[in-house]
Amino acid sequence: MKTSPRTFICNSLSILLVFLGLLFISYPAYSSSAIQQIEIVNVEWQQFPDISLAVNLLDSRGKPISELQEGGLVIKENDINVPFSYKPSTRGIRVVLVIDEGSGLNNPGVTGATINDEMRYVSQRLINSLDSKDSIEVMFVRGETATVSQSFTGNRDLALAQINNWTYQSSGHYSTGLIGANDAIDQLNLAFTSLEPRLVLFLSPGIQINKIGFYDNNIADKAKSSSIAFYSILFNKDDPALRTISQETGGEYIRFDSLDNLDSYISKINDLHRQYTIQYRSTSNSISERIISITTDPNSAIAAKDSFSFTVLPEPQTPLINSITVNNGDPIRRIPTQNITDMENIPPTETKVVASIVWADGYPPRKLVDNKLVINGEEFHTDIVDAMGNLVYNWDLRGFTTPGTTTVQLQIAVKDELGFETIETKSIVVEVVSSASGNPICDSLGKIPNVGGSLARTCYKLGIGPSQLLNTILAIVSLVLVILLWVNRKTVGKIGHQAANIVTSVVDRITQRHSATRARARLELIAGGKADQRTQFDLHGETPIGRDIEHAELIFDSPTISRSHCIIHLDKATGKWFIEDRDSANGTFLNGNRLEPFVETDLNDNDILELSLVERGGLKFRFVVLDDNPEAPSSRSQRDEDATMEDIDEGQDVRVTHQVKRDHQGQRSEPNRPSKNNRLDPSNPEF
Repeated sequence: MKTSPRTFICNSLSILLVFLGLLFISYPAYSSSAIQQIEIVNVEWQQFPDISLAVNLLDSRGKPISELQEGGLVIKENDINVPFSYKPSTRGIRVVLVIDEGSGLNNPGVTGATINDEMRYVSQRLINSLDSKDSIEVMFVRGETATVSQSFTGNRDLALAQINNWTYQSSGHYSTGLIGANDAIDQLNLAFTSLEPRLVLFLSPGIQINKIGFYDNNIADKAKSSSIAFYSILFNKDDPALRTISQETGGEYIRFDSLDNLDSYISKINDLHRQYTIQYRSTSNSISERIISITTDPNSAIAAKDSFSFTVLPEPQTPLINSITVNNGDPIRRIPTQNITDMENIPPTETKVVASIVWADGYPPRKLVDNKLVINGEEFHTDIVDAMGNLVYNWDLRGFTTPGTTTVQLQIAVKDELGFETIETKSIVVEVVSSASGNPICDSLGKIPNVGGSLARTCYKLGIGPSQLLNTILAIVSLVLVILLWVNRKTVGKIGHQAANIVTSVVDRITQRHSATRARARLELIAGGKADQRTQFDLHGETPIGRDIEHAELIFDSPTISRSHCIIHLDKATGKWFIEDRDSANGTFLNGNRLEPFVETDLNDNDILELSLVERGGLKFRFVVLDDNPEAPSSRSQRDEDATMEDIDEGQDVRVTHQVKRDHQGQRSEPNRPSKNNRLDPSNPEF
């Protein structure tokens, strides 16, 4: 069958149109070239360095573009290009619904119902299509009077009530509906900014009187100068003047003749809700004003562009290294499990160094672009972050092989993504022994300069240990005592009887004196610990506090408290109390401030004392100074002593032993001994 030229041409055109249609579908309806206006509405930096922008992207008619093409925008912060992401979002629109009650509303409309009922139906549809972010005002124009029946509200039900209760009564007068349009423009200007979509929805049976000359240019010019769109719906014959006003202001015009064109009309109004949220991550640590600029073409002077200046408050700050914990706060001692010659591999061969990072500016933690642990010039890097956000380093200890102690300086440095850097140092002692027993005699020999290492190893090989040395000394002393006792049998008997009497007197004196000793201050537990734990601890004078009974008098069995944590003591001459941190791993805090190690600090009544931080498993106390009346009864009764010992027996967290004085390094020091002439005299006040 032959095809006529006309048919061929028609078929070819059809194929071409289909092809063009497919191309149209394949590409966004709008690209960067369609953006004629950019408006940065708002900037949020509360999650710094993440920055969020609310942006309006408008076409030549002032309407939001329906789709943004990749690469259509360039964003800079302080003249530096920043990568960004975007997504469509919604914004509220501001509407004044103007209902023009001209004559003829009782006449039949295109649907067969009265024009009055058609206008009511259309008004209800328009109000119900609004978003929760929108705001609407309802105005009626009767004759030459415009009346607001519902002021701006986000409650659609209130606006609908005005429409549902509207009763039209013909006055027999023509309406000057554009008076209401003029008032609507004024009210939108007063109530909202130009960055919010603002429009007049004008419903009319047709303009009947142009009394004040607002037709054509006057209304249009006023609306355009305020960036207010004029949307109109005519319920009678076509009105070219209303069409012109709508088109010139970026609005829409229809003559209501079917429900289909109403649906399309409402859809165009809903397009006004479209906005874009643009997000980027700042790379600047500037504390001064920042300028954000958005443009479609940075090289074009006529391209659409906008800028916004702001200052990030509070100012971003350098991350802080809050603490450095080595070997879980325990001393580092390399002790072999058996006699071996390979000193490099005696355990432990490595230990953990944990650095706690604090972001003092209150913003979310930023990325660390660099971190390092430096020990004796050797760098250790890590990508290990524990559940608390701490940096965890593995420190190789195999280089420490010489018996004895070595003090090293640990240095941790971090740098965040904004370029902020911080450095923190800590001194650590590493002890190396060459026997599983940790022989102090051999260890002492190892501290001798130059030859200490050789002497210590020889000592261990010969097996010269504390037990052997002690047994030898005890054997010699016992032999001497036996000989002396045998030679001086009679004299020893008499001396023994006298000594028994003296000892009895001394015990009585000590008991009386101890029972008369009264507490001078008290620690009251206010946070941390277990529910069944004691809450009050008396202080009589110098009181070392810690986890280890060998180092402390007041014992708190908690992993966050060091063996020798701190010491509280009383200056009897002045009556002042002092506290000193003993270089604890997790710190001693007085009224929220961490104490410097080995520095005496005044301790006053009602001060708040923390052994480590409570949130890290520490204990919080209130320090209370008790009455200094010497006649006051002792607060440290035998019952308290018995209770203390029960706590120890029952394995409570708090254990109290007798006080042992220690020097600056935490070593035991003997108390002042009485002189030869008075040390056995119970009546001596110095006894």
